[in-house]
Amino acid sequence: MSTGHIILCVITLTLLGLGIYDYAANFEENGCSMTYMFRMPQFLPVPGMKDEVQAAFPRYSLYYYTEGGKPQKTSTLQLSGIPVLFIPGNGGSYRQVRSLGSVSLMKSEKSDYHFDYFAVDLNGEKNALYGGFLFEQTEYVHQCIQHILDLYEDSPTSPSSVVVAGHSMGGLIARALFTLPEFNPLLVNTIITQATPHHPVLRVDQLLDNFYWHVNRFWQDNRESLNHVTFLSTGGGHRDVLVKASATGLEGLVAPNRHVSTISMSVPHVWLAADHQCNVWCKELVLATTRALFDMIDPKTGLITVNADKRMDIFRFHFSDHSGGKNYHKQKEGVIKFAEKKDLVFKVTTKSKLHIPSTNNDKLAYHLFPIPSPNHGFVATTKIPSARWVFLCSKATDATCEEGIDVTSRGRVAPPFKAGVREIRLSPEELDGFQFVVIRVPSGSAGVINAEMYDMEDRHQPVELPAFFSMEPMFIANISDQSYMSFTIDGFTSASKAYIAELVPVGCASAVHKRINSTLRFEVPWKREDTFSVAPATSLNSLSLKLQSGRPLHDNESSPSLSVYMDPRCQYTLTLQYSHKEGYGQIIRFYGQTIPTMLSVIVVLAVASQLKHLYTEKPLESISKLQELYCKPYIVVPPIALFRALVKHEGLEQSYDFYILDKQGIFFPFLPLVMFLLCYGLCAVILFIIESVPDILGRLWAWVNTGELSITEFQSSKSQGYRVWPFAMVGGLMALAVGTCGANALIILCVLTLSKVAGLRARVLVAEPAELQQADSNAADGEPSGITPKWKRVLQRATNSYHFASTILVLLIFLLVFTLPSFIAWFENLSFDYNLRNDPSLYPALLASVSVLDLLGNPAPIPKKSIWMRPFSWMMHFSTMLMVLYAIESVYRCAYFISGTLLLICFLQLW
Repeated sequence: MSTGHIILCVITLTLLGLGIYDYAANFEENGCSMTYMFRMPQFLPVPGMKDEVQAAFPRYSLYYYTEGGKPQKTSTLQLSGIPVLFIPGNGGSYRQVRSLGSVSLMKSEKSDYHFDYFAVDLNGEKNALYGGFLFEQTEYVHQCIQHILDLYEDSPTSPSSVVVAGHSMGGLIARALFTLPEFNPLLVNTIITQATPHHPVLRVDQLLDNFYWHVNRFWQDNRESLNHVTFLSTGGGHRDVLVKASATGLEGLVAPNRHVSTISMSVPHVWLAADHQCNVWCKELVLATTRALFDMIDPKTGLITVNADKRMDIFRFHFSDHSGGKNYHKQKEGVIKFAEKKDLVFKVTTKSKLHIPSTNNDKLAYHLFPIPSPNHGFVATTKIPSARWVFLCSKATDATCEEGIDVTSRGRVAPPFKAGVREIRLSPEELDGFQFVVIRVPSGSAGVINAEMYDMEDRHQPVELPAFFSMEPMFIANISDQSYMSFTIDGFTSASKAYIAELVPVGCASAVHKRINSTLRFEVPWKREDTFSVAPATSLNSLSLKLQSGRPLHDNESSPSLSVYMDPRCQYTLTLQYSHKEGYGQIIRFYGQTIPTMLSVIVVLAVASQLKHLYTEKPLESISKLQELYCKPYIVVPPIALFRALVKHEGLEQSYDFYILDKQGIFFPFLPLVMFLLCYGLCAVILFIIESVPDILGRLWAWVNTGELSITEFQSSKSQGYRVWPFAMVGGLMALAVGTCGANALIILCVLTLSKVAGLRARVLVAEPAELQQADSNAADGEPSGITPKWKRVLQRATNSYHFASTILVLLIFLLVFTLPSFIAWFENLSFDYNLRNDPSLYPALLASVSVLDLLGNPAPIPKKSIWMRPFSWMMHFSTMLMVLYAIESVYRCAYFISGTLLLICFLQLW
């Protein structure tokens, strides 16, 4: 192994490891509070399900959640609330309903209404690994919804719809309900999804891919007819390493006015990242969800309101545009007649600024901010708990306001949690036509107020991004005597980049209290994924700037921005630096699913070069050596780029997997090259490990059976015929694949092939010392020293057979890895059925079983030189380009490409 190859492997493996570490570990600690049950939870089986339903779905069941008291009998179940059905996700449990259910029960004690929580037990099936489960689960959930509504026949409320809450893949099942021909869409009008991948995260299964396509296409085509359904979708942000935030969005699937898609880091009164499971039990998220559901109750009916617009207003209030308070209250921007009120105190701010650092000891006052020109904006932050505090004055004298409108509802709460901070920003368009901005400051109110009228050109500035190779922080601005600045980060549209912004305090007045904060807010205009960092005003404030979703294709202008909120009595320096570690973490977050495909590309390239050696009658090398010699990115990537540049066809472009990434706004032209290089070192390590196992077993075999091994069977290059047992073995493996799961046959194939390779290695190890003994014997007999050419050919043929069989072993192991999801699904479902229906691994397993016939039956499993070797090598080379084009996202297709490679090898062996 050359020094250059080792250096390249170390570098690429280090960069890949750095990215994986950042992705898996570089995030804030879990700040979510645990949701506790204060009474004993009970999960009661729901009675009365139809016998034919139970017979059709024996693996599934339905439960009702309640708490406290003695265990209840399901036969005495009396329901009078609002039904909510919880659907668990991949490998999830129906018991996860207890977080939503318990908080709802506690809240109902102080309300005239309550919710009845049901949960579906889906047997903990891994429906993210095997799409076949999803079809059955969707059908069963449909039956559950109908049965739940039947339970309310004698209820005074008699609901006609069910609220559906789904975690992870459960949220996808909720949307899939509407695709069923017999499903009545009016049965569900509110859907809450928690960390649900509405777009595929890892396409390991064609059934799963088809299910996604069918569901998403249905919602895209039926937006108008499903306009009564409202959605809330929440993602976990950086802590959720299973489902990235961009996959949880419903943009492009549901009408914009019928969904709120956000992440927990942006949700008001939450502002925390949540891992995948935490999305269910995070108390802050559960409280927001429960409050939203209670706010949706129509007092006239005691049920969820049928007004979809109102439901959406409530979702936006709690999860996006929260203006303050715990419960939803629709504030109208009504006209305020100041002139009709007596003894009002108005104060005109002469410096366009207002700063009240603590308690207001003066009387209640209205501070007037003159609007000097059309290019001015306004910003204010406050901790004063006043319902109405910001107004726009439309009729005024020089020092008083006679009439205005209340714009408090345009404000929003701001972090940190429980700090009681509210902020409002008014653009020049919003200020147009008014004379003053009015801030109401009550007497005796304790809390900081910062308010400013500012020139947009001075406070909204563009920022250039630091260079990729910059090692030092780039200076952005010195800020003093200001409470707000905004920086537009032009050109920051790549999801693979990351930066760190730092607000460094240079000096502060002695009166600045340590409880006063500075805030950095990274705002992304095309999605609700704002992130925050809050620190004491006198301390360093740092925030990682990285996108959690790509910019939409149709948006070519918008850019993220960084808003800075400060204490005006402090002076700060703002810097920006490129973060290489977090940049590689972003590559893993958005493109980690391409790693299996790129590893397969490298392996198939090595196999293609093996055939070239056979055709040119060069000695065969180990597959890891072939990677070093022939597997270069310029063999694959430039031809693809050239082909796409020359052949421009819309239909063809949309068939590539690149189009999937392009629609997400995360594709860039050098992606295949970057991922090829990052996977290069990892592939070398994997191949070394795979080759080491039969080498170790072969050495052990040679040590135990030294006198019983020989290489005489390699003396002839002709086929030595086949025994019966390989045919029987292959037939048995094919029957096993059809009767149970294809992955089972592949596991046995890998074991048999490993045994074969280890045996070949043992023979080579025994023959190498025999070669030296032959040379010494010739010298002792007076013959020319050295070994005969015939012995050399025999030894070389034995070595070639070992390397060739090792190549097949590598292909089989890679194929097995791609079919492991099917094996997991089969194994977990074994108690119900020995056969995995619609098995995605079946056909690859059947092809692989046929392909190893010569390997198992021929003592010297190496093909003769053939005119087909060169074109087959080209075909394998061409298949690597197709893998990049069609399997870089659709990972399951790699199994078919590898099976095809094995089939070509089998053809050469039998030719």
